[in-house]
Amino acid sequence: YENQMSMLGNWTTKLLPRPVFSDSTGKHSLPLDAFVAPEGWTFVEDWFISIDRSLTCDNESGLREVTDVVYEGETRIPGTAWGGKFCTTWWQDIKGNADAPSKEQMECPEGWQWLSEWEVDTNRAVDALGWEFAMDTNVGNYSPIERNYHLSRRRKWIRTRERISDVTLIKKRDIDPDGWEYSKIFTTKFHPKERKFDMVRRRRYNRKLVSSIPRPVSFKIVEEAKGDKPAKEFYTSPRIITEYDEKQVHKYQLRAYLYQARGVLGADPSGYSDPYARVVFGNRSAVTHVLKETCSPVW
Repeated sequence: YENQMSMLGNWTTKLLPRPVFSDSTGKHSLPLDAFVAPEGWTFVEDWFISIDRSLTCDNESGLREVTDVVYEGETRIPGTAWGGKFCTTWWQDIKGNADAPSKEQMECPEGWQWLSEWEVDTNRAVDALGWEFAMDTNVGNYSPIERNYHLSRRRKWIRTRERISDVTLIKKRDIDPDGWEYSKIFTTKFHPKERKFDMVRRRRYNRKLVSSIPRPVSFKIVEEAKGDKPAKEFYTSPRIITEYDEKQVHKYQLRAYLYQARGVLGADPSGYSDPYARVVFGNRSAVTHVLKETCSPVW
C-alpha cells in the first residue's frame, strides 16, 4: 500500500505515522523497488494500482428488504430551549457522517419501493419522543435522560423498502479514478469516496508472480537496525487475489444444510422447547421452521 495523509487540505507523505509504502497493517516498510522474486518464481509484469473490488459492489446485493436509517439532531446554545431560534438542526447517517440528507430528501433507490413511512425508532434507550441527549455532537455517549448541561440531542428515523428488481448497481461513480481509498485514521475502515473528515488515504499495488517450478511462495523481509531497535528478519507469504473481468461477474450461492440438533435446553413448562436455527453470513441470514415440543429437533 502507498500511504498519504492530509495536512492543511493537501495530501502529503510528511509526518506519516507509517511508511510511505507498507503492508496493510503499516508495521513494515515495503518499497516497491526492494522486492526480489522468491526462488522458483518470476515477476512477469510491473507494479500496477489495484482497486479493491469489494468497494465497487453494492452492499445491498442479495437483500430483499432493507431498513434505511437517518438521525435528526439539534444543537442549542446554553440556556436556550430546544427548537428555538438559537437551535440548529442537523442530519447524520448511520455511520455518523454529518453530510447526510434529511429524511425528506432521501429518495428510494432504483429497483426498490418503500414499504412504510418514516417513523421514529423508540425501541431503544430514548425518551418518549425518541430523543437521546449528549453534551456535544462529537461525544458519542448519548443518554435517554435530559440534563441541563446537554447541548445536543438526536433521534433515529427508520423506513423500510423492498427490492422489486434484481438489478445490482455497481457504484463506479464512487470510485476514485487514481485508486485511492479514504478513512479518518489508518486503523478504521476505508471507503472509496473521499469524505469531509477523512485525514488519510491509501492505494493498493499488485504485481503478478509466475512459478517455474511447483513450490510454495514466500518473501524474506529484512528490516535494518534503527536506533535501539535491532535488525529483524522474517518470512511472509503474499496475499493471493482472484480477480474477474468486469464483463464476467460471477454470482455464487451459499447453501447451508441443517440436519438436526441435540441437547437443546428445555424452556417450556413441559420440559421441552420449540427450537429453530438461524444461519448468519455477513449481513444476511436465513431461519429454519420452528419445531414444537422437542429437545432433539430434526429439520
